[in-house]
Amino acid sequence: MDDSHFDGLSSLVRLSGSNVPARARFIGEAILSSTMTGLTLGLVFGRVGGLTVAGPLVPFLVGTWTGYTFGLVGHWRNCKRLAITVENPILEKFDLEVADRRSRYQPRKKCPNRWRSHLL
Repeated sequence: MDDSHFDGLSSLVRLSGSNVPARARFIGEAILSSTMTGLTLGLVFGRVGGLTVAGPLVPFLVGTWTGYTFGLVGHWRNCKRLAITVENPILEKFDLEVADRRSRYQPRKKCPNRWRSHLL
């Protein structure tokens, strides 16, 4: 997925002089990309559905749902790719903490059910 349409938005925000936190920018980009993808696929599916016996409503809803899902998954993949390619000490620290927790994790032993053994 090409993120060139977000470059113009980022430059407009920079020109305005306001400082947008990274979390708010991430949420805004996710909502914008999923909405645009959802509406595009919804309109295409609805247009095709209008030519069939089913009518445009159900295909529009299916297309919107599919587009919204693909938009969010595509945005997540792009952000994940960006986070992996950019060296980020916070992500590296988190990765080390998760690896340490997983190495110390030991599954619980199944304890016997004492109540059931007394009843039977």
